[in-house]
Amino acid sequence: MSSDLKAVDVSIQVDGKLVLQEVNHEFRAGSVTLILGRSGSGKTMLLEALSGLREIVQGNVFIGARPLWKGSQTNRKLQRQAMLLLGTGFQHPEQQLFAQTVEAEFNYNLRPYRLTTVQKKQRISEASFLPQQGSDDWLKQDPFKLSGGQKRRLTLALLEATAPEWLLLDEPTSGVDSVGVAQLCQQLELRKASGKGTIVVTHDLEGLIETADHLVFIQAGQLIWSGSPSALLKQPELLEASGLALPASMETQRMLQEAGFNVPNAWPNAIHTAESIAKQLVNSNSNLNGEKAIKPDSEERSPRINYNLADETSENPLRQVIKRSTPMKGFDPRAIWLTYILISSGLLWQTNWVGWGIAAIITLGIIQFTKVPYKLWSRPAIGLAIFTGVAAIFSGVIIGDMVGSVAQSNEVTGLLWQITPQVHFAFRPAVATFYHFSRLVMIMLIGFVLLSNINHLHLKRALEQGLKGLRYLRLPIEQFALTAALMIRFLPLLTYEWEKFARIAAARGKYAVRPGRVPIRGLRMTVIPYLMSLIRLGELLSLILIIRGIGLAGRKETRVFRLVFQKADYKLVLVAITILVFLILIAKLT
Repeated sequence: MSSDLKAVDVSIQVDGKLVLQEVNHEFRAGSVTLILGRSGSGKTMLLEALSGLREIVQGNVFIGARPLWKGSQTNRKLQRQAMLLLGTGFQHPEQQLFAQTVEAEFNYNLRPYRLTTVQKKQRISEASFLPQQGSDDWLKQDPFKLSGGQKRRLTLALLEATAPEWLLLDEPTSGVDSVGVAQLCQQLELRKASGKGTIVVTHDLEGLIETADHLVFIQAGQLIWSGSPSALLKQPELLEASGLALPASMETQRMLQEAGFNVPNAWPNAIHTAESIAKQLVNSNSNLNGEKAIKPDSEERSPRINYNLADETSENPLRQVIKRSTPMKGFDPRAIWLTYILISSGLLWQTNWVGWGIAAIITLGIIQFTKVPYKLWSRPAIGLAIFTGVAAIFSGVIIGDMVGSVAQSNEVTGLLWQITPQVHFAFRPAVATFYHFSRLVMIMLIGFVLLSNINHLHLKRALEQGLKGLRYLRLPIEQFALTAALMIRFLPLLTYEWEKFARIAAARGKYAVRPGRVPIRGLRMTVIPYLMSLIRLGELLSLILIIRGIGLAGRKETRVFRLVFQKADYKLVLVAITILVFLILIAKLT
């Protein structure tokens, strides 16, 4: 018998905003739990938190008494032994394949369990989702040549072979036919019989409800209701509040009850319901029309919870992150560019440490004003800071015969530190390198936070308006503007895709690393699916260009809007000019 899986005060932040808030729930071993809710409500976030693929900012996940995370709040580490008890299936699982053969895919999934060759072959042969029960011919096939349905069956077989105590699935019935759904339900029943637990995020309530023992509803990142399928029958409005259609079987049962039939007080089953109706029709001589409805078997109503449909149709935390509003969103891109050029020029004017310090304060002030999340700007900042430090160290190192000549020159008039008889470190060139490089780092960070707020459509229009004079030279301004806008649009997706496939590789390889990262030995398992994803993005980009008519002669242009400088844009440029003048004065007076 497996251990129960418990979520204790689990919270997740994305870009500084809570998207999952203090979720507490105990998932029973030997049962199937469905997680339901609207798109964007936080279902997948919860599943990834339970599987260790999303870093939590509060709380913990326990499998029995074993914690998934250990360490302090600021230095958490995944526990590999706990990860080995979990098996996670993702949305679009066919995109996670990377190996040259089906057998190699199995070997990668089974590697963390340190099985013998005989045990591996037995696990593969027992995978019921494989056609021909894992025949040698099928195992030698190229996964990329399989059909979409075969790829999905393969990914389910990969999970099945690991025999996890807890199976966590995200939309497993998406793109699967009725035969595949029936086979999935059969496997879930077998897991229940063996005492193993399963958690499924789904919108397919009708297809999985007969297998489910418990239901959990997520709304706006919070767990709002949990109970059995029979308890849900008394609160059908929960489905509407969660954006789910009322299943046809459930609607039929409700209509039968309203008509006076005493149907079984359980989740609708066509055969049982038909038998019940037939018995009532035989035993009743009265006309059911107009009679008071016969109430179903008495059962204490489950406690109602307070939920509000408006809470979910309005901006929930996930959508607030996606549609984050910042002070720079409403500005004309041309005003932002001009502001960046003016402030950058002022930073380049600085020639001493007083000016450097003031420039650093201005840089931090601009970052604070733009309200770009720390997680976004800190990544390039840390990388640039490391590069600057390394460059400064290398510029100060003096080796061999150069020591004497350099010491006598004007290049080194400050402290000279002897590391070895042949290696010295000169502080003055190191400090000079740090000074010049750090100014460039400030300029890059200012550009990053300012330009990251530009809408890609506004960017395209600004380029078209700003470069329209070059059309007379027959330069492809529209093509250039659209390409630049699409690059801005798709660049964030590249980071998102990498983190997604890094999480998948870590989940399959059971790497105890921070979510979104992957060790060197797992790079191949991340890079190949990532490159395939980039190819798909490239196809989408090409389709967009074709639809836009790029490259077609005689195409008539259309303009949805025209950018015009507003009062706020002039104020922004005026502030930038003021900062430039102030920095020039600092450079002159110090």
